[in-house]
Amino acid sequence: MLAGKQDGYGEVELKDFLRTLVGTMSATPEINAGALKELSRFLEAAHLALVRAQAKDAGLLDVSAKAATSLLRYIGEKPSTLNHKPSALIPKP
Repeated sequence: MLAGKQDGYGEVELKDFLRTLVGTMSATPEINAGALKELSRFLEAAHLALVRAQAKDAGLLDVSAKAATSLLRYIGEKPSTLNHKPSALIPKP
C-alpha cells in the first residue's frame, strides 16, 4: 500500500475494514485494549495513506506531501520484513 504505486482500491477497502473493526471493538474496549490501540494506529496510518494518494491524484501536491510526512510517525508500525521480497523471508541454509 505505501510502497510502490497505489491501485486506488486497496487503500479505501483497508481503511473501511479497519474502521469497521475498530468500531466493533470499541463497543467492549476492556476485552482487547491492547489490540484496539494497535488497530487504531493502523487505521490512522491507513487514513493518511489514503489522503496522500487521493491528494496526489487530485494534483494537491502540498497536501500529499504533508500526509506523506505525517505517515513517517508510523514507520515502525509494520515489521520491516514486509518491505522485502517474499524470498527474503525464507531463511538461507
